[in-house]
Parts: sequence; C-alpha cells; structure tokens
Amino acid sequence: MSIREIQEHDNMGGFSCGVAALDVYLQRHAYVNHVVGISRCFVLPHADPGRGILGFYTLSAKSVDVGTVGPHVAATRLPRYPLGVIYIGSFAVEQQSQGQGYGRQLIGHALRTAGGLMSELGAVGVYLEAHDERARAFYLQHGFIDLVPDGEAPYPMFLPRGTLQAALSGKAP
Repeated sequence: MSIREIQEHDNMGGFSCGVAALDVYLQRHAYVNHVVGISRCFVLPHADPGRGILGFYTLSAKSVDVGTVGPHVAATRLPRYPLGVIYIGSFAVEQQSQGQGYGRQLIGHALRTAGGLMSELGAVGVYLEAHDERARAFYLQHGFIDLVPDGEAPYPMFLPRGTLQAALSGKAP
C-alpha cells in the first residue's frame, strides 16, 4: 500500500479514528481543502479499495510566534516576527487499524514530504497540535518536542528543521 494524495473517488464515508472532529474533517472537508489549496491531504488506502482509507494526514504552511519555537531553533539571531513552519493539521489512523504500524508509515511520509518542502520554502521546522495524550506520546517517539509539557490538550509540538534534516540524512542530531 502506498500513500498518495487524496482523490475525489476515495471512499471516506466509513472512516472512524475515535476522534469525531478528524472523522468529519476527512469525510466532509479534506478533499475540498486539498483541491482549493488550503491544505494538502495524503491518504493511505486499504488494499481493497472498497474498504476506504486506513489513515490520512494534512500539510500546510503556518506561521507561529517566535517565542513559541524560537528556543528550539538553531540560529544566532531570530526575527521578532512569526516564523514559518510546515503544519501537520490533521493526522489519523482508523480505529481498528491503530497499533499496526500505519501511523509510523504515515508520519514517515509526512516528515519526508515536509523535509522536501523545506528545501523549497522557508520553514524552521514542523509544527502540530496533538489532540490527546496517546497522540502526544506517538509524536514524542518521532522526535517532536513538547512545547508546553504541563499544558492541556491540544498539545503544541515542534520538530526543528535541523533535527528533521539529520534524521532524513541518517545522521543523529
């Protein structure tokens, strides 16, 4: 199975990941947002096309306050205005397929794609907001920094550009 951009004919109606907002987003908004350029949606379809989507994620550009990610960015001087990041806005695996490695496959694809985008535009890293403790633990395992360790959901998280580039090149950060 390979991850690809969402398509109009994808069967998304039965997708259920356990987070209603993510289910509704995929079923009602992901394709339209993809087509009009609000975000890019990537899907991992079931091997049997009739079974729909195993998981998905979205990427877009975002800016965040320099104070939010600045301490984690390797730079001598940072501007006082917001910094560009690649934003993982949605990320989910269908509930019955969780824990089978599809999330690792999707995050790997997302980070490789984000790394490629960083070579084309200015971005200091990858930013996301984990919706619960389980998602937070997943992202921590993949190198993200918890920006507010004692905060409440959604949890803002960040993967610095240097850390991502080192991981993609096979070198330890």
